[in-house]
Amino acid sequence: MLDFWGTWCGPCVAAMPNMTRLHDEFATKDVEFIALHDDSVDSPAALRQQLDTLARDTWAGCSIPFTVLLDGGGPTAIPGSTLSARGATTAAYGVTAVPTRVLIGRDGFAGRLPIHALDAARDQIQALVD
Repeated sequence: MLDFWGTWCGPCVAAMPNMTRLHDEFATKDVEFIALHDDSVDSPAALRQQLDTLARDTWAGCSIPFTVLLDGGGPTAIPGSTLSARGATTAAYGVTAVPTRVLIGRDGFAGRLPIHALDAARDQIQALVD
């Protein structure tokens, strides 16, 4: 599960506890979770500081238990589109809005997860695992 998000995005921040729950539920089922922050943050250290603040002030002391990466590349054209994204990986996946959650199966792209529907997301991941 690849989560395109930003600390500046209210819906992204609000949905992160659900992503944490899903991560915990599927941790033993060979499912990897990666959060990819857009390039609006200057450095990994600055991102870490923002994550620490969110954990303390918003997520009741809970940190994100999975890998969080910082996209790079600046504004990047989305292939086949007149739009651009804030980061090369974000552009490569054609992401035009955050939060966007992409499921990638062993054979490639497997769909997008619903943003706030925890049960539907759980079912979609479980179907991929099965």
